[in-house]
This record gives sequence, structure tokens and C-alpha cells, in this order.
Amino acid sequence: MGIPVIELRVAESFTGAGLSSIRESVAEVLALEPSVLTLDLRDCASVDAAGIAYLLDLHRRMRREGNRLELQHPTPRVRRVLQHVRLDRILPVHGDQPELSAL
Repeated sequence: MGIPVIELRVAESFTGAGLSSIRESVAEVLALEPSVLTLDLRDCASVDAAGIAYLLDLHRRMRREGNRLELQHPTPRVRRVLQHVRLDRILPVHGDQPELSAL
């Protein structure tokens, strides 16, 4: 049995250029067999199609093993992309919700 929850802070962009570094870090963390892997995206400036594909693959891999992937504190730009591709309906996304403006 692994560690219940691990939080990994992502400082790279989830783009083709930054994915190799992210993949290496995630592989190290997955070796610890977390039940929940939380990716903290507060320092992640952007995400592209390659990043979305990687997140989906990671989500599926973790679910097959009975574990869960969560995203936390996405920047407004990253949150918009997650919402646009509806990834926020597949993965739990926590923190830094855009505030509703007063009417």
C-alpha cells in the first residue's frame, strides 16, 4: 500500500516543451503509489493539446489502479482551457475559482 495523498507542484507549462520534465517528476511520484495525486498548477502558465492528452492519460492510468488524479489552483488562463475542453468535468479541479462579479 502506498502513500494516501501526494501533492506535486508543477512549475512548467503543460505543453509539448515542458512535458518531459513533468513526466519524469510524475513517474517518481507514481512509484510511491499514491491513492490521490494532486497536481498544484499555481505556477503553470499554460496548457496545450499535448498537456491535455497527458492529463487524460494520467487520469485513466490512475483510475485503472483504483486511484485518483486531482488538479489544484490552476491559473485563470489554465482554468479557461480546462473548461473549454471540459476536462474540469472529468477531473476534480479545486481552488482559485473565478469570483462572480456583483450585478
